[in-house]
Amino acid sequence: MSPSKWLTSGAIVSLLFNSIAKASLSEVDYYSALKAADQKVGRQKKATLPRTSSLRNGVAPQLSTLPDSKYTVGSTWTVAAWSIKHPLQSLTTHGHTEEASKAIAGGFFNYKVLAVTNEAGIHITTIKIIQITNTTVDPRVESLTLTLETRLGVTKQVRKAYKFFSQNEPVIVSPEGVHSAATILELFPLDFINLSAAQSQPATAAPKLPEFAESVAKKTGHRIHPDQTTAFEQDDFFGRPVKILWQEKTPWPAYIHTANGIAILLPESTP
Repeated sequence: MSPSKWLTSGAIVSLLFNSIAKASLSEVDYYSALKAADQKVGRQKKATLPRTSSLRNGVAPQLSTLPDSKYTVGSTWTVAAWSIKHPLQSLTTHGHTEEASKAIAGGFFNYKVLAVTNEAGIHITTIKIIQITNTTVDPRVESLTLTLETRLGVTKQVRKAYKFFSQNEPVIVSPEGVHSAATILELFPLDFINLSAAQSQPATAAPKLPEFAESVAKKTGHRIHPDQTTAFEQDDFFGRPVKILWQEKTPWPAYIHTANGIAILLPESTP
């Protein structure tokens, strides 16, 4: 079944919301989580700054296997993403805990490349993300725009902005993983993650998805082929582990697991 058909079907919408136990993050809980995050950052800053400035000391990934500047205008793909319950406690420095298997909100997100420019060897890619109807996480948000810069073979996210229906001008937030209180979408792993300092190796197995993600993966035909996939692992801005699996000839990671959420790339996406 094509993405356009299953994304508009009542079955997949019901599946998505049933898979997260019909739970949602209240505004009070959301701001409490952000406050707790700020306090945690204060406690960890001295200990994590030297280590997170260089992330994990590992082997740089083979960027030639990733799309980077190969995006073309009009390319689209779809991602299913979830925010994890108790995001501040879902990960330890040693890896992901069972607590990360509980989701509080989820949705489908359509990505589209709006522009690609190349000036003096610097590639700039602009990607627009919209929430797909019937799986909207934050109805106030019209779209999210990411700007990627590829310089000397390394791609990083340099700008991130939300467009709200109620405002004419976009709201610019940190592109480097420091979450703002602008929207609950800040807790979703929707960003492009800079992999230039990540440890990388050929994938040996597909990840064991939590039940809420596994049900969507089965319904949509999401599959990861380890022999065509590179596994990346690194720390985020605050020293928390991030795991990524990126399959060959795809525009986005097949799997992302961060301190705040999980995302999977759905089939029939075009690079």
